[in-house]
Amino acid sequence: MHLHVGVANTTGQTVGGQLMDGNIIYTTVEIAIVELPSRAFFRELASTYGHRELVVKNLS
Repeated sequence: MHLHVGVANTTGQTVGGQLMDGNIIYTTVEIAIVELPSRAFFRELASTYGHRELVVKNLS
């Protein structure tokens, strides 16, 4: 598998590169690999932690 990622911290500083074996995820991971013309992607405030979480909704 060959994956590229972009990662941002709380100040918005972003880095990117290849995701290699052994990477540890400490908080949240969102992975979306889709082609869904009848879906829309939004960010909504998560009541649990207060961050804007990815939400997928049907358009039809």
